[in-house]
Amino acid sequence: MKITREIAGQVRRRRLDLLIAFLLFGMAMAAGSFYYRLYLELEDRQRTPMRPPAVQIDVPVLLVCGQGFMRPAKKLEPLTQFVRMRAPQFACTDLPPDLQVREPAGMAYKHLYLLSSIALTWIVAGTVSWAALAPLFGFFFGTVIVLSYALFRLGMGRLLATLGSLALIVSPLHLAHLFNLRDYSKAPFILATLLIMGWMATRALNGAAVLGLSVVAGTLLGFGFGFRADMPIVIPAFVATLLIFLPGQILGRVKLKAAGIILFLGCFLLAGWPMIERRSSSHRLFHAALVGLTDDRLAGIGVANPLYSLGGDGAQKDRFISITVNANALRTHGEERPPYKRISAEYYQEIGRHFPADVLLLAYASTLKILELPFMNPVDYASLPNTGVLLPNQPFPAGIESETIKSLYRFWVGVLTSFQGMGLTLALATLLLIATQNLRLAAFLLCCILYFGGYPAIQFETRHFFHLELISLWTLGFVIQRFAQLIAAHCWPVKPLQLSRLAKLLRPLPRLVLAPLVALAVALLGPLLMLRGVQTWHLGDVLETYADAKLNRLELKEVSESSETVRFESPELLASLAAQGPLHAEYLVAEFSSKACDFSTVEFVAYYSAPAEFIAARGSFRFDLPVWDLSHELTIEVPADSGQVSKVIFPIYQASSNGVLFGGLELPKAQAGCLESLSRVDDIGSLPLPVGFIIKLLPDWPNQPLYKFLSKRDTAAREQERVYTASSNLAISNRELGSALAELPGSKLSVHTESVQFEGDTWRIRGKAEGRFSPLAQIDEVELARDSRLVIKGEVRKGGLVLGLTHQDAWDGSEIVVGKDSWTTLGFYEKHRRILDLVRDDDWNRIETVVFAQAGPTPTTTLYDQWSVIQVADRGRFVAVFDVPTAGRYSLVLANAVSLPRARNDVVIDEIGWMKSTRD
Repeated sequence: MKITREIAGQVRRRRLDLLIAFLLFGMAMAAGSFYYRLYLELEDRQRTPMRPPAVQIDVPVLLVCGQGFMRPAKKLEPLTQFVRMRAPQFACTDLPPDLQVREPAGMAYKHLYLLSSIALTWIVAGTVSWAALAPLFGFFFGTVIVLSYALFRLGMGRLLATLGSLALIVSPLHLAHLFNLRDYSKAPFILATLLIMGWMATRALNGAAVLGLSVVAGTLLGFGFGFRADMPIVIPAFVATLLIFLPGQILGRVKLKAAGIILFLGCFLLAGWPMIERRSSSHRLFHAALVGLTDDRLAGIGVANPLYSLGGDGAQKDRFISITVNANALRTHGEERPPYKRISAEYYQEIGRHFPADVLLLAYASTLKILELPFMNPVDYASLPNTGVLLPNQPFPAGIESETIKSLYRFWVGVLTSFQGMGLTLALATLLLIATQNLRLAAFLLCCILYFGGYPAIQFETRHFFHLELISLWTLGFVIQRFAQLIAAHCWPVKPLQLSRLAKLLRPLPRLVLAPLVALAVALLGPLLMLRGVQTWHLGDVLETYADAKLNRLELKEVSESSETVRFESPELLASLAAQGPLHAEYLVAEFSSKACDFSTVEFVAYYSAPAEFIAARGSFRFDLPVWDLSHELTIEVPADSGQVSKVIFPIYQASSNGVLFGGLELPKAQAGCLESLSRVDDIGSLPLPVGFIIKLLPDWPNQPLYKFLSKRDTAAREQERVYTASSNLAISNRELGSALAELPGSKLSVHTESVQFEGDTWRIRGKAEGRFSPLAQIDEVELARDSRLVIKGEVRKGGLVLGLTHQDAWDGSEIVVGKDSWTTLGFYEKHRRILDLVRDDDWNRIETVVFAQAGPTPTTTLYDQWSVIQVADRGRFVAVFDVPTAGRYSLVLANAVSLPRARNDVVIDEIGWMKSTRD
């Protein structure tokens, strides 16, 4: 009775909150259902990026049709068309009377509750159709918004909590993932558990409440486990909350904490037992984590080191990791088919042992990305992997056609992006404000931010962390709330005496903040610096082993593949690989020098092929990718001193069951002389790192950082002039880079913004960015021959540029089409490639940009053969080279590449001209 009275009292006190939550749920459910139906109505279904909400959607179809939790034993065309979203609905009468069924694979049991909820929705709707699932999508969306409101209320008033919830309702990133219900469905369970953790940490609950909330949290996570297998990631955070962050002493209430943990884990096991029993949930966990460590995934999170990397670039990362893990197990254990779960876990543990500082840095880098999510300019969504259904360069989701709604989106996104770059600052401010009053709560919030912001580094894709957009909105609301309370308490209404009182109150603030700030810096940076020292000491010895490895030089055979490339093969190596077992790995060492080479960098491809009979039988995998093609591109700097060499040490594979056969090295024909030798490592077992790592040993490698760093913050690694080319595989020699440029005859300059300034013989783009990809200037059409190359030289001091070579007045390289009539043409006089004079017309028109709708039909005339684009974003000297594809009249467009509203450009261009190609 006492508990019942307490609950009734809470309901009375929270009546207004319950009303707001009810209204938000209704609004969000209507918005989610509406947007789901809107997207279903978009034209050209073949080009939409939407995917079915579950892997085996035919299972709930048969469940609705009375066949049980089964799949068809044979392919049924009507059902296949529905599953692939090529048909809007399916009728059970389309099933043959003699239907043969089979038990579904483990993936279906992995999503048992999700598939069952889909079947239940169809049963209630009375029809099996995609449109009938709109209430289910809306329900999940509404639940997420209500839980977000409750989380906001932990740190702010009703007004700010409501505004934060509304921001999530209209969030393009949030809506973009609603359609993938398999990934979206985890959000309510994770947020609900986070809410319970917040209640436990901020409220002095009695024992019964603590145990009850533990039961609810365990049941929620166990039930959510049947929707998405990500739920166990929350278990350590909840257990830590019980053990450390309950009000009171850390060592107090031991029995209560132990009972809470037992109930929590027990309820999780009980609710999730149907999935746990099948053991279908975690055998790919470490595989997914290893895929997250491949080069392009680390580039997406902003982490790099040019000396070492785990390969696997491109579309075949999953297959590369599988072959790599099995090859490493064969080397270390001598087992040909060991349990993949065990050997992938061992592989990941080896990475942690060799690279402890990198593992911690990944968590920090992920957290920094997560903290910026709600404030990102939508044009930057393209930098996030797997962003779902999003229009490029637009602040509104796909399918929105109302100009009113578009205008509201632009306004709201403009408000949020005004805080861009402040995610970390807001988080630190929140922590410091809380720390001045309660260190335990500040520590709790810090651990939550680091844990929930850091775990997406396991595999950094937006489908894994889109729901964490809430974190920075929470910190923003908390900071606003605290300052509003301060002003309301001490200087409202505003009077001079009260303003001086406020200044007096703020005077001791630096002293109060200093100690928590120092403690926070030590807590975050101390472990990273210590681990970097340990890793540097360890990796120095490791890389010495690679540098001193015994090699057997291979005889190479040159094979011309085309007029542009050449392939080097080793008959000896290929014969040796063919004599090996079904799976075999080797390490090769490619050495490059400048003895017969006039290039500062070399790009080559480790080429793979497959037997013709294998290609005929299994020539493609998902998305029509060749199953055998592990080919990947490698880049190495060539030392200027001809007496020195740069080494690339990389693994090669033979996997006969997958048709994987290493073929050789492919280089641009102009760079063939850079390859000095190709050798194989005599004893692969002597190499300390797991198979799969690529090591680049430059002559000065001992002086380079032996740890990964944030690529945009630590890029002082090398001070050489960067060369950007279009097409990307264009080889430019040092002699060509140093050659004189011919002037562009008869050219005129069109200027759009006052950011373009002139200082003597150079012109400078300096000023605040108007918007991403907004045009700055254009050199009007000039006649260029096919054997010419357009060259732009300059220096990026801040910001960056997008350079576009246009043909026939079209540029689609960044989803922008620039019309000439939008520019004001000014006199452009050039002599010896220098700008000498400019007459400015102040009456210029604003340029309009036209964006192609992603979901629209493909244009009948493609523009991809008419444009070339280079984005220059790294600080320092640069050379941009455009290879003219066909003879004709071309113009050069300069556009902005800065997305931060407060960011500024400072780019100097001192040479523009063209040079003759030496390719013929």
